[in-house]
Amino acid sequence: MSKTTENSVTKALKKRYSDHIFASQVKLGSAGSKIIDAVAIKKTWSPITAIGFEIKVSRSDFVNDNKYPEYMKACTNFYFVAPNGIIKDDEIPKDVGLMIYYPESGTLKIKKKAPYLKHEVKSEMLLHIMFWKFEQYNAPKTRQEHLDDLKAKTESMEYGSKIASKIRDLEQKVKSKSYKDEWVAFSEDFKERFGYSASRWEVMKLIPDDIEAVKDLNSIKHSINMLHDRLNKK
Repeated sequence: MSKTTENSVTKALKKRYSDHIFASQVKLGSAGSKIIDAVAIKKTWSPITAIGFEIKVSRSDFVNDNKYPEYMKACTNFYFVAPNGIIKDDEIPKDVGLMIYYPESGTLKIKKKAPYLKHEVKSEMLLHIMFWKFEQYNAPKTRQEHLDDLKAKTESMEYGSKIASKIRDLEQKVKSKSYKDEWVAFSEDFKERFGYSASRWEVMKLIPDDIEAVKDLNSIKHSINMLHDRLNKK
């Protein structure tokens, strides 16, 4: 079984709320203020929604928590997030939601939906999120982020190469069919001019050495026209 850490749960929350403004370890005010594990802000004005998350990876961590009422005042929705079995159903306060983390798959599932609380979102918390995001956007990339970028570019190039190959194969099939249709029409024209059917190689043998002959169908047509004109002059 995969070990559950606060970091692994945070990553799962970030993925689940990828369409929100997501930040972890958010201060509720200036230096020395309480820190909520994560906040996800929905990109809408109506209603303004700031979902707070307090992650619990052990039973004792939950039992000894007495800070969550302060977190609730700063958000419009509030969840405890924990692996299954850490928090009992009857221990969840009325206005708090519960989200279960599954370490085997790294996914989350809401067990109890958090109600919308008509709290004014704390401006100091929003300001800290703005600072946090600014630092994230301007911080130099880590080695792992560079490796992830390289992997994404490589996969994109490989995918593009596969698509290009499929397009070439399709073009070749279309070209082959077109060539076949042209050869059938040419064979019928040859039979009408000379009175019998002939294979491509038989046609090539009929063309005198002084008339240039190549494998290209258009060139063969041109050579046959020259041969036909020469025979008609005799």
